[in-house]
Amino acid sequence: MKTNQKKLLRYTQVFIGSCGLFLRGTWFQMM
Repeated sequence: MKTNQKKLLRYTQVFIGSCGLFLRGTWFQMM
């Protein structure tokens, strides 16, 4: 159960990270 929760947290961090990179890319394109 604990390892599953840790894996879920890891996936969430990766998802947020990729979303941030995507938003940053579009932001630089708009500038």
